[in-house]
Amino acid sequence: MNIQETLFRSYLEEGEEIIYTIRTHPKLFLRQLSVNALVYLVPSIWLLIYVEKFSIIWKIAVTIGLFKLFAEISLYYFNCFMATNLSFLHLNFKGFFNHSISRIEYNQVEGMDYEIKGLLNTLINNGSIHIEKLSGNVESITNVYKAKAKVKKLTKIHEGLHSQQLHKQHSNLKEILTDLLQNHITENGITITKD
Repeated sequence: MNIQETLFRSYLEEGEEIIYTIRTHPKLFLRQLSVNALVYLVPSIWLLIYVEKFSIIWKIAVTIGLFKLFAEISLYYFNCFMATNLSFLHLNFKGFFNHSISRIEYNQVEGMDYEIKGLLNTLINNGSIHIEKLSGNVESITNVYKAKAKVKKLTKIHEGLHSQQLHKQHSNLKEILTDLLQNHITENGITITKD
């Protein structure tokens, strides 16, 4: 078991394994991280070094800045879309105490596509992935780096695992029908009728 599966264990079913993970564009994350460092950490550290009069206040400000950076890194890591051996799993964290998790079974997926809007998004290859369910609802993953390549990868995973699930369901149905037929023969015997 790797680190990623250990961290996401509470969101996975028994025996479920992570195959592929998609996160937002790394440039967007680095930009947000830089802004937080400049706003929260740099002024606090500078004041802590050069203004000794209120050192406890600056230490508290540095601690808050470090916590803010930790929170940004954690939210980036846990905001993801995963393909597992059982289904697609979308984790959407807006904060430590505000998140939503949606699971899309492979047999419920009708189609997948991607969308890239605007000049800047075209230049940095940033887009959105849309997964359409049989119910008509659409699950969207935004700010995805190389959305086209990721849709191809998700489609390949979906096709492979969906066919495996269908084969397993067919095998289970075959076993059930065989058991029913054997029970019927055991209880009633075999009768042959001539036309």
